[in-house]
Formats: sequence, structure tokens, C-alpha cells
Amino acid sequence: MVLLGLALSAPLAADEVVWQNTFEVPEDLLETVDAWTAARVGDCHVGLCRLAADDFVLEQDTRITRIVFYTVMFGDPIVLGGDWYVFEDGGDAPGALIDHGEVDMLRADSGWVHPKWGTIFINTFEPASLELPAGRYFVGFRSIIQTEDRGKYSILSTRWAHGQTAGLWNFNVKPDGTVQDRWMLLEEFNQVPEQEWAFEIHGEAGGCVRDPEWICDGDVDGDGQVNPVDSGLVQAAFGSEEESDLCQYDVDCDGQINPVDSGLVQAAFGSMDSQDLCNYDIDCDAQINPVDSGIVQSLFGTCEEPREVCP
Repeated sequence: MVLLGLALSAPLAADEVVWQNTFEVPEDLLETVDAWTAARVGDCHVGLCRLAADDFVLEQDTRITRIVFYTVMFGDPIVLGGDWYVFEDGGDAPGALIDHGEVDMLRADSGWVHPKWGTIFINTFEPASLELPAGRYFVGFRSIIQTEDRGKYSILSTRWAHGQTAGLWNFNVKPDGTVQDRWMLLEEFNQVPEQEWAFEIHGEAGGCVRDPEWICDGDVDGDGQVNPVDSGLVQAAFGSEEESDLCQYDVDCDGQINPVDSGLVQAAFGSMDSQDLCNYDIDCDAQINPVDSGIVQSLFGTCEEPREVCP
């Protein structure tokens, strides 16, 4: 059984721009005279593995909903997708990797036409679950292209510094976020001072960040399964008005922790993370329980072709 509609327990604001790295859109994009190619080809074995990076600041705990950057095309590149990365604050450069995703980047014609380069494209990543406390971070992004021979898919940049660090890039960041070269300012590469990548970050600010993070709905201790331990933790927090407790244990998000929350967790007993469900939910009913064990026991001594995975 799967709980539906669970959310951060503190009320969240609507999706909004929480960091804008250009002053005016689309004016800044139409007037810029700079665009640079941060992209990778395949798994980087052919050498093209550039990543754009820049710093941003969150004033409140925020669930990141979209990472957006702007590009133009030179030639006819085949764009396959993109990568996003979020790093800790490392001072003048990205620190340790927090999270990343290789996804089907949403790419759309903005309707804006650059006077020199033509159509400006909006590229959007939508992280599935990226919750960050208030603070300073670095974001990295790039496109994935089939080959550079057909053309370039270049990210627009502007000639001023926003935030504490100007735009950076790195020529060797692997798909998993492993950094194998040094970070350099755009200025070091192109001799243009105080350049910034043209990007923005959208999010829902003012919520809370669960610690530990739930692996599945109702998994309040973050161990990847919903069981009596989770229900007991909720019961132990009955009546608490502490923000951290409400964030972790107010399952129905009504501003209080009570038997309703415990009941919702109990209703989810047997839910586990997707890998466990794939391996052990034999009858594909989205829960692991004695029925699955019975099916396995009925097959003791046999070794037939494995079943198909659950749809």
C-alpha cells in the first residue's frame, strides 16, 4: 500500500524564482554578446566533458523544483539531454557534491530571437527530490550532445558578477559528478571579466528539510522500509510542536502530530524502496508481506526461469 499526497509538513509557498542570475529577462539575453559551450559527448571518453558552474544563495529552506538555463545553437547539434549538479559551498569554487541528475532535459523555443545568433532556447531540469537548507551553494549544468562535429549548443552568459563568485567551468567533470580537473573562471579562458552564466533556480521556499530523508512515504527513520519502528517514532512525538518534529512526523501535514499520523504510517506497513519492491514483491501488489513469502515457499526446491519484474 502506498501513501498518496504526502508533502513537507510545513506549508510551502508556490513555485517561484528563488535565484535569478540575470537582472532582466529577456533583455539581458537579447543584448549579450557571449555564449560558451558547456557540454559532454557520451560518457566523456572522447574528451568533451565541460561543466558550467556558478554560485547561488537560498534565503530559506527550499525544495528545488526547476533549474533553468538559456542557450543558442551554432550549426545543427543533436541535443540528447543534460546533466545538473548541486555542490556544497567551497568558497571560490564548488565543494563536495550534494546531488546530481542525468535526465531528459526539457528544451523549448523561448520565442525570443537573439539579433546575432537566432532562437534562444530555454532548458529546464526538474529534480525529483532536492531539498536544501538555507545557505550558499554551487549549481552545475550542461547539455549532452551526440557529437561536436555537427555544431555547438552554447550557454548564454552576461558581463557582470552576481553572487560572490563569477561564472566558472571545468573541462573534466564525469557524469557521476567526479571532478577531475580544476575549476576556472570564465575570464581565465576568454579574457572577459566578471562573466556570469545565464540561469535561474525555481523552488518552493519556507518548508522544512527532513532529517533523515524519507526513502519512501511514511519511512520516518529513513531506513528504506515502513514498519512498526516508524509508527513508534510518530507516537513518541505525539503533541510535539517542535519544527523539526513536525517536519519529520506530521504525516498528513495538518500542523499537529497525533494518532492520525501514526495510523497513516501503519497503513503503509510493508512499503519499501523501489529496489526492494523489485526484488521481493513477488505478486506485484506494491507491498512485501506473507503472501510473497508463501509464493516463494511453494516453489522450494525448484529453479525455473525468473519472473518478469513488476510493471
